[in-house]
Amino acid sequence: MKTLLKIFAILFISLLTFSCNNNDDDNSGTPVADNLIGTWQYKSVSGSFTSPAGTFPMTCINTTGTITLNANLTYSMSNVSSACQSGKLDLPLAIAANSGTYTRNNTSLVTTPSSGTAFNMTIEELTSNRMKMRLIQTIAASVSTNVVYTLEK
Repeated sequence: MKTLLKIFAILFISLLTFSCNNNDDDNSGTPVADNLIGTWQYKSVSGSFTSPAGTFPMTCINTTGTITLNANLTYSMSNVSSACQSGKLDLPLAIAANSGTYTRNNTSLVTTPSSGTAFNMTIEELTSNRMKMRLIQTIAASVSTNVVYTLEK
């Protein structure tokens, strides 16, 4: 009988040990998802434009638009626009209003509009009232953008 009690005690302790691991704890310094929830206003856009001629900094002004991230992992975005230039090339930024779903995994934020084309962004900064997201996109075989969006609540 004592042997049976020892076996149950060992199994119980083992179960507690293996079911309580450190992977459930988020001590990585990554802000909690609740910081994402709310309406964010696009404040600025910066980055670079790469073409066969090289990589050029991109300067943008007059940035407008909002995105609302909801607790149920859906989002809605108004029209987003910014007047951007890279060298002597005008690159107007125009993102049509859309809605869809989003997921977050640490510093990765993936938005999937109803059209189905997902956008994978990296959250570079997130506080209760400021967020910076980087989006690297390939537009054509040798043309790409590396853009940082700054948003505020």
